Amino acid sequence: WLKICCGWSYMGSFQNLLSTVEGEQTDAQYTDRIALTVVVPQEQANVFESRVVETFNATVVPQLVGTSNRPVKV
Repeated sequence: WLKICCGWSYMGSFQNLLSTVEGEQTDAQYTDRIALTVVVPQEQANVFESRVVETFNATVVPQLVGTSNRPVKV
């Protein structure tokens, strides 16, 4: 699991990035910012983290908060 905190204006771009790596949003907390918990396939995790940092000019940095064992498509 990764935790992402970002501003509302980043939400659309973030959702697009998440879908490109077949990730899934598992939780969200909404205040003046958005705190999302997402699951990304292990083989896509590094690519996803790099794209998030690059897309948002390092203002959004994913934090690893745990792991998950989930079935994947074959």
